[in-house]
Amino acid sequence: MDEFLADIASEFSNNDLHEGTGSTSSETASDKSIKKNSSKTFSLLVNPKQRGNPLLQHICNVTWEFDDSIIPDYQMGKTTCALFLSLRYHNLNPDYIHDRLKQLHKLYLLRVLLVQVDIPDPHHVLKNLTRICILADLTLILAWSPEEAGKILETYKIYENKPADNIKEKGESSPYLRVSNKNDLIDYQSLKYLYCS
Repeated sequence: MDEFLADIASEFSNNDLHEGTGSTSSETASDKSIKKNSSKTFSLLVNPKQRGNPLLQHICNVTWEFDDSIIPDYQMGKTTCALFLSLRYHNLNPDYIHDRLKQLHKLYLLRVLLVQVDIPDPHHVLKNLTRICILADLTLILAWSPEEAGKILETYKIYENKPADNIKEKGESSPYLRVSNKNDLIDYQSLKYLYCS
């Protein structure tokens, strides 16, 4: 397994070196792929390899369509994609994810590995997948059912062009409001004691 991880790490470090020179043919193919699909941002693009995947039945709030020109399993935006992996399938074919990562290279800025946990004891397998995700610069997201996996993809697509206002810190709405800390409360209690006695 360590040889497998070392192979992934060396592959991605070599790709980083070639990206700066602009001399690889995979880079031009990736640029064409992203440019070609950039006009189809209104719907979630699905690779035909995912035909029959039960999670597609649970994507209801966004439109989706099959597109055989994309390399990942799902393309949620111009720079966002997802690879789907069932742990049961991963146990049968452990090299599958490695082959898919070789095909994907560094085509997208945000690359998600959506893992459906469908085996009884997933801890050891998830530990190895976490290593792969760290080395290959993937975001690992776990789903325990096809419904949950579908909702995750749907949410990525819905929030594709939305600002991050919901997670930003809220400023004070009034200049008279002030946040009190522990020291302020001690001062207030001592003032109250002085004036009330």
